[in-house]
Amino acid sequence: MPKHQSFQKSYIYTALWLAILGGFSLGAHIAMPMGFGWNLPPFYHIWVQTHGHLQLLGWTGLFIIGVSLYFMPRFVKVPLPYQFLTKWILILITTGLIIKTGALFTIPYLEVGTIQSFLTYLVRVSAGLEWIGVFLYVFLLVTLFKRKPRNYEGLKSVQPFFVLMATGFLLYASLHIVQYFIYDAAGRMPWSSMTTDIFFMLVLFPVAFAFSVRTFPLFIQIPPFRVSFFWFGIAYGLSAVTCITGAFHDLPLQLDALAKILISCIILILIYHLKLIPKMILSPRLFMIRYYGEKYLNDRIDSGAFTRARPGYYDFGQYGRFELLIFSAYIWLAIFAGLEILRSVSQITALSIPFGHDPVRHVFLLGFITLLIFGMAQRMLPGFLKKKGLWSRRIVGWTFILGNLAVLGRVLPMLIPQRWVAGVPEVHQWLMYWFGMSGSFAILALILLLVNLWRTFRG
Repeated sequence: MPKHQSFQKSYIYTALWLAILGGFSLGAHIAMPMGFGWNLPPFYHIWVQTHGHLQLLGWTGLFIIGVSLYFMPRFVKVPLPYQFLTKWILILITTGLIIKTGALFTIPYLEVGTIQSFLTYLVRVSAGLEWIGVFLYVFLLVTLFKRKPRNYEGLKSVQPFFVLMATGFLLYASLHIVQYFIYDAAGRMPWSSMTTDIFFMLVLFPVAFAFSVRTFPLFIQIPPFRVSFFWFGIAYGLSAVTCITGAFHDLPLQLDALAKILISCIILILIYHLKLIPKMILSPRLFMIRYYGEKYLNDRIDSGAFTRARPGYYDFGQYGRFELLIFSAYIWLAIFAGLEILRSVSQITALSIPFGHDPVRHVFLLGFITLLIFGMAQRMLPGFLKKKGLWSRRIVGWTFILGNLAVLGRVLPMLIPQRWVAGVPEVHQWLMYWFGMSGSFAILALILLLVNLWRTFRG
């Protein structure tokens, strides 16, 4: 019988290096001139598109793929088929990202000729490499799910979310190939925005929520879920497909707005069922009495488990205060849902809002997804490699502080109405300085995360 494959930490290292040297560095190079009033980098649209693609497929995408290739086979109780393909998935996607980034930044500086034509062809080849890597990943997931035990019920509740994830990965990669064959750099801007929304709605939230449902009862000691999320997943998927369809065909504005409002309401309902707010507010004793019962608490106290472990958790503190990152991530997700409701309402009413789509996207990607990765990586990955704790618990606290400083700096100046600070120009100036430094805070947090995981994996 084939055995389960060991955890491929090369995915995590690659995702972190691509984020530090690529996606977040580009974002910092865009934010700093805007915050400090300097000239924007030449060919600004290339920077924006490449930054977004590296963040989605390079940073979050490779992290999700690496973790899911280890977690999903154990979840469905079947070893991963065709395990030799895992290294090829990483090689193909990483090679495609590196080649594409280098070519896209070189093409604008060249005159029309043979070299520019060759680099344009190379960009298309790199998009093909990424697509092959994503296709192999989806192929492995589909094959794995087909081999799961026939009567296995553990997957049913979150199956719609994993189906959306696989579909979103493939659709995102496919549309990237199409846009590089059809449009030039300027014409790709609307497509880049559209594919970003597809990745957000079909990949990032579904996979983040599905993993939260399956791991939070163990990692942060919340009660097992008493509701099935299957129909929530179906409703979310139909709403997301409606929004995506509107990007290809004109739909009534009211329908698009209602679909986005429904998505946001589903997100808020799912957050409620995770019981993270009571976990943050109540003391460990009150939380356990409310959701587990007083007898369960007394049994844990009598056995010594309640006092040996951190009260309210199963660990002994060897992973630091990782839960702060998870709590803050879901607070940002709730803020995202609220902002999306406001934006959607403003589309169909006379309501005027002082912010656009950009800060809302960064609330989701930087606030929710990145902080959730920070928290789950430092809690979950040591266990994948059979390590008993993190190298540094203090670094967990610093990633929490720097990560939230980055989010606040990136979105707060864009969300606050200008009239609120118009009379105090010094406040507006400092907010913009904070905006300019937001990328640097994020890079520092990533470097600390990389160091902590690297030393933990080696120990």
